[in-house]
Amino acid sequence: MPHITTLFFDLGGVCLSNGWDHEQRQTVAQKLGFDYEPFDSRHRQVVDAMERGQLTLEDYLNWTLFYEPRPFTIEDVIRETQQLSTPFSETLELVKALRNSGRYLLATINNESRELNEYRIQRFELRDLSPAVYLPDQPAGAAERVRAWAAVIRRELESR
Repeated sequence: MPHITTLFFDLGGVCLSNGWDHEQRQTVAQKLGFDYEPFDSRHRQVVDAMERGQLTLEDYLNWTLFYEPRPFTIEDVIRETQQLSTPFSETLELVKALRNSGRYLLATINNESRELNEYRIQRFELRDLSPAVYLPDQPAGAAERVRAWAAVIRRELESR
């Protein structure tokens, strides 16, 4: 039986709280006082592009929220979103133990916006846990998605 040499793990919902799932979006809407339903409708129109890195977080927020005047700023939304990020300490300790064992190559899988992903990696000091691999979801079938992810992972690991 082949030995396991590489472990892939998700950040949002595994090592950290989800970054920008519907619960986080609803919380930010309540805190900042905007109507969630129209925001969510516009979110669903562009979220795939944001998660694939085709839209910056600022472009995404301009489309979903700032298409009309607001009593808050883009920076307020980003700050509120960032404050919702929390670590799952037990999982992070497990990942650290796996890293310290030296037996595995560790890589993260993530489909959050690049900006939120980078913020969370920095805030929770995750850079040393693994090569931080940003893996956007692809609008293709499973086989194509796996091949696309493998190519991204290979490029990321070769660049380190």
